[in-house]
Amino acid sequence: MNNILHIEQSSFFEKLVENIVVEKGYSYINVKSIFEAKEALEGRDIDLIITSLYSNNGEVEEFLKFVNRKYDIPVFVVTSDHVDDNRKDIINLGINEYILKKDLEVEIKKYLDTVFRTDEYMKDLQEANIAIVEDNDMYTKISKEILEKYNILNVDYYKDGQSILDSGKTYDLYLIDIILKNEFGKDLIRKIRRNR
Repeated sequence: MNNILHIEQSSFFEKLVENIVVEKGYSYINVKSIFEAKEALEGRDIDLIITSLYSNNGEVEEFLKFVNRKYDIPVFVVTSDHVDDNRKDIINLGINEYILKKDLEVEIKKYLDTVFRTDEYMKDLQEANIAIVEDNDMYTKISKEILEKYNILNVDYYKDGQSILDSGKTYDLYLIDIILKNEFGKDLIRKIRRNR
């Protein structure tokens, strides 16, 4: 079950979000302050954080920096204000969604499904066998770093089409550069499809 940590002082918004979260089948944890939120993060596996821009016992910006340094948890920020120039800096702190309180009920339902569906897709990618055909070493290195960051490790890398064809292996997912040295990726895709 996914655990959702909600940092909220208003009992009205606490109840509103709790009802939506429980209705969706997720576990709801409410805290009133940043201090309590840090304690909850230390003691439990949290899959999503919902917070307002203002909280007792701490600055939200500092809390978000703390979360980004120590955890890989999506964060939704709920506020009554539109994002103005003074608040745009908050978006750069790893916020996944910025939700206005007036739209909270509709938006939270939509975003809850989206964030956990993305998590399911990530698990599928972690289990899939993936082939990457890329002749540029820099792009290969970048791909490796991104995939390893998300623990996607079942990946074979090839520099050209002939190498993957000669391997005789089949994969769940193929990522093929469209323009390879001395060949086109779309031609390689056709050959792979015929050989499957």
